[in-house]
Amino acid sequence: MKSLSIKEKSLIKKFKFLKSDLEWRQVIVDESRQDFLDEVSKKVEDMHDLLGINQPDLNDSIEEDLQNDQSNSLENKSLKKIYRDICKLTHPDKDETSKYEDLFRKASEAYENLNVLELFLICDDLNIEYEISKENMQLVNKNIESLENEIEKVSGTFIFKFNECDSEKEKESVVNAFIITNKIKNSLNNK
Repeated sequence: MKSLSIKEKSLIKKFKFLKSDLEWRQVIVDESRQDFLDEVSKKVEDMHDLLGINQPDLNDSIEEDLQNDQSNSLENKSLKKIYRDICKLTHPDKDETSKYEDLFRKASEAYENLNVLELFLICDDLNIEYEISKENMQLVNKNIESLENEIEKVSGTFIFKFNECDSEKEKESVVNAFIITNKIKNSLNNK
């Protein structure tokens, strides 16, 4: 195995940071959800009426779909080899102690979602040698771009913005924007 280039190491560190940042932002949204809804309910008599029959996801859909290139990229032989190497150690049939059960699940999910960086991190945890091919570098860049998009989506949610407000006046503005946005959506859906 050749050692990773500085660029490759940098991309892996960037991925780790972005993954951690996204998790932090999602925790903020989860923990702030009830406070936000309480503030909205103070201004709106009928929450159900405001949110409509099909209540919108308050997160405005924070998941990015990586499946677009799946059929093409699952043919990627080096990615498949990395996944197989991980499975040799972590597959429940091979691991009698269930020590690696979580890693196997993460690896399977990462392989299905073409999250090559997650596979690299698992390889690092298991001391499995791997090489980063040009195809995999393209996937690495897509994985990072996807994480950046997810972070942007979470950061743009009403709940996240509400949590980031410094004053009650700012919080009130966010709540009002949420109410107006949902009233407009409902009026358009009722046409």
